[in-house]
Amino acid sequence: MTSVAGASDTKQQAERAIKGGKAKNVILLIGDGMGDSEIALPRDYTVGANGRLNMDKFPLTGAYTTYAVHADGTPDYVTDSAASGTGWATGVKTVKWPHLQDTGHRQGRPDDPGAGAEERLRDRYLSGFAVDPKNADHVYLAVNGFSRHWTEGPGAGVGHVFESTDGGTTWKDISKNLPDVPTDSAVVTPNGGLAVATDLGVVYRAPGRTTWKRVGNLPAVAVLQLKLSPDGRTLYAATHGRGIYTIGVRDLR
Repeated sequence: MTSVAGASDTKQQAERAIKGGKAKNVILLIGDGMGDSEIALPRDYTVGANGRLNMDKFPLTGAYTTYAVHADGTPDYVTDSAASGTGWATGVKTVKWPHLQDTGHRQGRPDDPGAGAEERLRDRYLSGFAVDPKNADHVYLAVNGFSRHWTEGPGAGVGHVFESTDGGTTWKDISKNLPDVPTDSAVVTPNGGLAVATDLGVVYRAPGRTTWKRVGNLPAVAVLQLKLSPDGRTLYAATHGRGIYTIGVRDLR
């Protein structure tokens, strides 16, 4: 336990109250991205470096780390939100994205010309997920990171956008002419097209086509999130440090 600056009196009162006793109620709050640096950023932005957030006013605070495990039980120190949250809440280590990594049949290595209709998902961060509003079994995944010949391990290799028509049982790499840059978000447009945010802007695949075209007048900047307006006519692209851009869905080709 650590004391918060300016709260030493409250800390001592709390310690006296719980010493030798049993807690009546325990409230576990698990926030995503709760490291010291992630907390310092909103604190500095909202109340200044010398200010205090509501969480800073708790009489007692603590911090600890956890990790995920591989399917064979060995430690996986690069965890994700779901696995780490489960570990904190239950004390049991879990496997990252167990269903997604075990689907498919091929690894799709860069030197495997036969990789095709049924492939294993890449062993990289899954950054975006989109569902066809007309068919819930028709889904897309955006995969972050870079494709490299020296990427090793199950599911490694090339590919940034994957499509499934059976609810995720099997996947197909539809990256085609995409550059080798991370993809960050995906949105299915009302006409059945697919817009994908990348680290170099937004690309679009029109219905019935297999290749991608860059769209809009965005600079060559990472686009971290795509959202459709409620009426489906406007696509919003949130960039990393360059603001939010709008793209008319009817202008996508």
